[in-house]
Amino acid sequence: MFYINIDPYFHIGPLDIPWTAIGFVLAMSITIILGILEAKRRGITIRLNGAAALCIVFIAGAFIGGKLFYLLDNWNRVISYPEQFVHLSGIVIYGVVIGAVTAIAIYLKARGLSFWKHGDAVAPGAMLGMSLYRVGCILSGCCYGLPSTSTCSVRYVNPDSFAPTNIAIYPTQVYHLVLGLLAFVILWILRNRLKPEGALFLLWLALFSAGDLAVRFFRVANPFIFNWQLAQMVDIAILAVTLPWFIVKIQSHRANQKYLLE
Repeated sequence: MFYINIDPYFHIGPLDIPWTAIGFVLAMSITIILGILEAKRRGITIRLNGAAALCIVFIAGAFIGGKLFYLLDNWNRVISYPEQFVHLSGIVIYGVVIGAVTAIAIYLKARGLSFWKHGDAVAPGAMLGMSLYRVGCILSGCCYGLPSTSTCSVRYVNPDSFAPTNIAIYPTQVYHLVLGLLAFVILWILRNRLKPEGALFLLWLALFSAGDLAVRFFRVANPFIFNWQLAQMVDIAILAVTLPWFIVKIQSHRANQKYLLE
């Protein structure tokens, strides 16, 4: 049994900043920094004004997507506390992914740039950022698990914690963190080996969705349709698109390579 007695807010003078907000900023920063470094390594031309615009689009898409899906999943709560829609807490990670990917795709299409090439560059950093975001969840107690009798359960004892206090629950935030780090290691190892363009990006989405789907069976969440969580339905939809697409891309590339060698 692990006990967590941490204030869910980081206090700076009159400001009370949720650890989840700090985690979101950390995740965005890591994704952007590693994405730029990987883009340079891949020979993608990085200009200051273009990089700045891309970062703004990325952060805006991530925030709006995360908030929109939070609204869908917590409609009654947002209606009661509308200020949560502009607060840095209350962001769902799959909404961040969908919002960021959509915004970047539109921006790159408008600029006539390769989505697949940029997607491969950002994939490892995005996975690492999304994983470390969960540190904020662990400290604040959000995204908590179902009641548990396991010896590896966690108990939040701070009265202000976002999780129910003094109840043994599954440490689902740690599950998200560990699975995310494992996925990052896989992407990092394969980033030079996986061909063609876009394969690494699709693998990132597939690994994220598979890990998120698995952990959701141990998390407390509002049922959306037929007792399924909205997140689970989104995860399955992403897997249904990305996994076959990934396989087709790999097989097509191998067939073309074989044809060229003959």
